[in-house]
Amino acid sequence: MRTFPLPERCTMRLLLLALLLFSASACGDDDSPGQPTEETRVPPPDDTDDTDDDDRDDDGDDTNGDRDDDDRDDDSDDGRTSGCDVENRTIDDNVFLGGEQDCTYRNVRITGNLRIDDGAGFTGTNLRLDGNLEAEDFGELTLSESLIRGNVEAERGGSVSILDSEIDGNVHLESNRGAIAILRNRIDGNVELEDNTGGPFEISENLIRGNVECERNDPAPFGSGNQVDGNLEDQCAGL
Repeated sequence: MRTFPLPERCTMRLLLLALLLFSASACGDDDSPGQPTEETRVPPPDDTDDTDDDDRDDDGDDTNGDRDDDDRDDDSDDGRTSGCDVENRTIDDNVFLGGEQDCTYRNVRITGNLRIDDGAGFTGTNLRLDGNLEAEDFGELTLSESLIRGNVEAERGGSVSILDSEIDGNVHLESNRGAIAILRNRIDGNVELEDNTGGPFEISENLIRGNVECERNDPAPFGSGNQVDGNLEDQCAGL
């Protein structure tokens, strides 16, 4: 067995100790990146709940917005309708009103014709009718501040009032039982009153482009302040 002198043995021990220290230092450095401390283990922020809340909020906002839009659409498109009362609406069709009911139309446009029958009553205020108005066996008929593109014909009904309106066609009233008032209108066609009873029958302050013909009414019509471009005939000759 080989022996080393004392100085050499000390030197060898120092070298071995230095080697051990170097190895321990190297192992410690390798472990450091792989062993994070508690301060470095910060979990990522959990956005799941916040995202869900935002989604729910967004969904809720969209739902409310859709509901509000639907409500506005209903008001703008259909207007306010209750039974026989119609307001702020356009009706793209013909309209028939019948039965024992009194109907009121306000700020309504009808693109077709309007027919009133079977005892129904009708009041139209600011009505725009693109077609004709035909009424038979009706209760009462009132038009005010309205525009009728066609004719107005009313037969075998009750009272008739046409006020502050514009009629592009003719006005024909026959065999009605009640008062008749034709006041402050512009009528581009003829006005004819025949076989009406009850009265009174007044025709005043109208601009009438056609003729005014009145026959067999009881009592006779009366009026003043009319401008008539056509002829005044029979019972209406004095208007």
